[in-house]
Amino acid sequence: MGRREALATNKKGEPLRILHIAQHCCIRAIKQMRALKKKGYKFDVLTHKLAYGTDEYDKLFYFHNKDQFRNILTDKTITSQYDIFHCHNEPDWLLNVAYNSGCKPLVHDVHDLDSIRFLHDNMTSLDEIRAFHAADAALFVSEPVKRAAVELHKYDKPTAVLYHYCNDDFLKLYTPGEDNIRTGIVYEGGANPPSDDPYTPFKYRSLYHHMRHIVEMGNELHMYIGNMDGFEAYQDFGAFVYPPTMYDEMMQGMVQRKWGALVFNNEELTEAQTNLTTMNKAYEYIMAGCPIIIMGAPEQARVLRKYGVAIELEKMADLGNVEQKWGHLYPELKANVDRARVLLTMERHIYVLEKLYKKVLENARSK
Repeated sequence: MGRREALATNKKGEPLRILHIAQHCCIRAIKQMRALKKKGYKFDVLTHKLAYGTDEYDKLFYFHNKDQFRNILTDKTITSQYDIFHCHNEPDWLLNVAYNSGCKPLVHDVHDLDSIRFLHDNMTSLDEIRAFHAADAALFVSEPVKRAAVELHKYDKPTAVLYHYCNDDFLKLYTPGEDNIRTGIVYEGGANPPSDDPYTPFKYRSLYHHMRHIVEMGNELHMYIGNMDGFEAYQDFGAFVYPPTMYDEMMQGMVQRKWGALVFNNEELTEAQTNLTTMNKAYEYIMAGCPIIIMGAPEQARVLRKYGVAIELEKMADLGNVEQKWGHLYPELKANVDRARVLLTMERHIYVLEKLYKKVLENARSK
C-alpha cells in the first residue's frame, strides 16, 4: 500500500507534528490524517465543529469564535510544538489569522475558491488574496484549479495536487469475486431543494429535476444527502432518500448499490466549480465498487478515464434505463473498478503531501 516510513521529518529526524486547522474537518482532512498517522506523523486539530473522524486526532482544540481562535494560535506554549500548520479552506480567514499570529510554515489546502466558483463574475475575495500571499505552500484538488490560482495570484511558492482518495482501510468493504448482489444507482453529497431563485448558491447542486429524471427512466435510486433540507425535499418522486449519515455507514450502504451517480446541474458546462475540480464522491464510489455515471464534471471524468471506470454523459436525457441501455458494459466496468480501487488509495498517494511538507521545511530552514 505504499511506503510506511515518514518522508518528511523534523530537525531531530522524527516524523512531523502537524496542526490541522479547519472550520469543519471535512473527509478530505480526515483521509490525509489517517494516511499520515500510519507513517508515524503526529496530528492535532483546531476546529469549530466536532465531526466524523475528529476523535482520531491526538489532541483537539475547539474554538467558538474568532477571538478564541486567535487566542489559541497566539499561545506559544501550544503552537511551538508544531512543525507545520496545515489549513483547510474554506473559509480563508483561518489561514490569515494563523499567519498574523506568527504560525509558520503554513500549508494552504485549497478545497474551494471563490475565484473559481464565481469565475464568470471576476470576483475574488480579499481573504483569498491574503491567504495566497501568506501561505508557504498550496495543495490543490486538481491541476486546472492549481493553474487558475497560480496565474491569478501570481503564486510562486511550492504547490502540489492531491486527489480525494479513500483510505485503504475501506478495501475490506468487499472482496472482488465474492461480491454481494447489487442493485440500483446511488448518489451521495449535497443537494439543493427546488428553487426558482436565479441567485441560488451552489446551483450545480440543484439536482431535483436530474434525480427525478433518473427515477422516471425506470431506475432504482438511493440518495445519501448531506443536508437536511435536501433530505426533506427529495422525498416525493420515488427515490430511497437517507438522512445525513455517518461516513462508515454510508460506505457500507453504497456497497449494496450497482452504480454511482456523479452528476451536476451543469449540462452546458457553465459551472467552473464542477468543470475544473475533482470530488470526494468519485473515489468513494470506486472504493465501494460502483462504476460511475458522470455528467457535468469534465475534469473528474478526464482524471478517471484511463482507469475505464465510468460512463460519461453529455446530458441527463442520455441516461435512460441504466440496465437496459448500459448494462452490457457493467461487467467490464466493474472489473476495472475492482482493480482501480486498490490503486486509488490515500496511502498510495500521500507521498505527494509529504514531499510538499519536506519542501516547505527545506525552504524555512534555508532562510
